[in-house]
Amino acid sequence: MNDRTSRPLGRVTFRAWRDGVLLSEERGPNLVVDGAASTFARLAASVGAISQFAVGSDGTAVSAEDTELTDMAPWALVSATPSAGAVTFVWRLPAGEAPAMTVREVGLLADDDNLVARRVLETPQPIDAGVELEGEWTLTWG
Repeated sequence: MNDRTSRPLGRVTFRAWRDGVLLSEERGPNLVVDGAASTFARLAASVGAISQFAVGSDGTAVSAEDTELTDMAPWALVSATPSAGAVTFVWRLPAGEAPAMTVREVGLLADDDNLVARRVLETPQPIDAGVELEGEWTLTWG
């Protein structure tokens, strides 16, 4: 995926809650990584899916060559909704299911754990058993 005109664009919304109180909300672009090309080829052949969201602990700047998140903890997506030239993925990590860590990065993964897109959070979010995470991730073509 060296041709930047063929790379999808993405936007992520990340929210952290504790007992119904919003702790943090961040919205912004992500980078669809080079390795996503194999996932898109699998999708075109109807043999794969973008099916997971993950959090990680690395705050290093995003690179097109990224292949994984550090200390990656993945969960199944709640839903995926296609529209003309886009797809929106909804994710949720209930309180009590998240590992105790400081989330510095988020990723969108294929069903074979291939990293599709990554974003580094502007404000790292500490999480523990009482924190719930949720958000949306939209990929757009064209």
